[in-house]
Amino acid sequence: MADSLANKKVLLVEDDYWIREVYKMALRQRDLIVVEASDGAEAIEVFNKEKPDLVLLDIMLPVMSGLEVLKYVRKEALNNRNTPIFLITNVDTADIFDQAEQNNPDGFYLKSRITPQQITDKVVLLLGSEK
Repeated sequence: MADSLANKKVLLVEDDYWIREVYKMALRQRDLIVVEASDGAEAIEVFNKEKPDLVLLDIMLPVMSGLEVLKYVRKEALNNRNTPIFLITNVDTADIFDQAEQNNPDGFYLKSRITPQQITDKVVLLLGSEK
């Protein structure tokens, strides 16, 4: 499966440097290309420039929230509106989940209930099944 992932690019959007590093290491161990952003505005800039195959998006971000980024990608981005987006968060409220669902994320994961390796496995499964 590694061959099919060799040119797959993941945009990792996380404001906490150490959490971002752990996710980045897990993704790179699976031969994925990782591009990064540490706030919502930077995420949109990198998304438009890099055209990732998948986005891992934290919800609680400076400048612009992950929910705003998700909404932008789904409704306003000029290209790649259907790019898979996995939301990763520590916020466990029905309100946040409902807001996210309005913009069709491809996954919603609580960081306290899933490891970076498990998220990476989900990324690999999704990207490895794309032709």
